[in-house]
Amino acid sequence: MIEITPRAEDLLLQLRVLRGYDQTDGVRFETEAGKVRLTFASAAKPRDRVLEGARLPIFIAPELADAFREARIDAEVSDGKSALVVTRNRPSSEGDGAQP
Repeated sequence: MIEITPRAEDLLLQLRVLRGYDQTDGVRFETEAGKVRLTFASAAKPRDRVLEGARLPIFIAPELADAFREARIDAEVSDGKSALVVTRNRPSSEGDGAQP
């Protein structure tokens, strides 16, 4: 499951306003030239994964669905600049027969 932190939501909401998008627009994570980027969109594209429960719509392009499956989206501040940070949560090994 994808997790988005309140800090990340705050940053995305601020970016949406600063870039002049409508308050109902969501953010879409997609790839371009082999890199992950985000854009703002009024609706999901076909086959996008839609993250439920966030304060703004979050759309994940199909080519990123596996990479974002156990992801945590957070925001960090460094040198006065905010940035989104996506990390992958490791799935629990409980119940899979793995030995400690």
